[in-house]
Amino acid sequence: MLGKAFAHDTTRGSRAPSVLSTRWLNRSSLFRGFAILAALALALLGRSAEAAMVGFTGSTVAATDDYPTLGTVVGGPTSAVVGVSAPTFPAGSINGTSSTFTIDITNDQIIYDSLVDSNFKSTSFNGFVLQFAGAPAITAVTLDGASTLMPAIGFTGDSVSLNFAGDTVTTTSQAILDVSFAPSPVPLPASAWLLLSGLGGIWLARYQKRAGYP
Repeated sequence: MLGKAFAHDTTRGSRAPSVLSTRWLNRSSLFRGFAILAALALALLGRSAEAAMVGFTGSTVAATDDYPTLGTVVGGPTSAVVGVSAPTFPAGSINGTSSTFTIDITNDQIIYDSLVDSNFKSTSFNGFVLQFAGAPAITAVTLDGASTLMPAIGFTGDSVSLNFAGDTVTTTSQAILDVSFAPSPVPLPASAWLLLSGLGGIWLARYQKRAGYP
């Protein structure tokens, strides 16, 4: 009898680690699953942040010198890719031999720098037009507070014009335009978040049911 009882106890004792091991493995699997879901969520969040970074960088811009009216081109068009070099349009690149200014375009600014002292003749338009391709839609263009020039600004969804008619400029004159864009649509990350949440909830519920948790 004692031998049987001892054998029975031994059998029970040998099963206990197996049960604990199974539960530990189940929990380990759960943690690994959540780690995978978290990694996917972070990757998608990174894609969302990257897509949200909108601006001129990488787009192509064609510049013209228009005078005495808007649309009457006396220089250009000269094309460049934004972000490849600075300034985007060096002295003389838009209107040939003239080296009186530079225009630099960053991700969200347009910067005009005068290199000489001069006067822009008073006409209906005396300035520059920048036509963009491959950039997000422009929604607003405002004069930055650091500007020392105040050109008349015009814009469409894919172009910006600077009209200096009647303005006097010096070698320190600078016009800085701040540009805003339409937000880039990012439906994939939002959908993926919902998908990951749903899958995670379903998987957790099935795990709890299989493991016998209430």
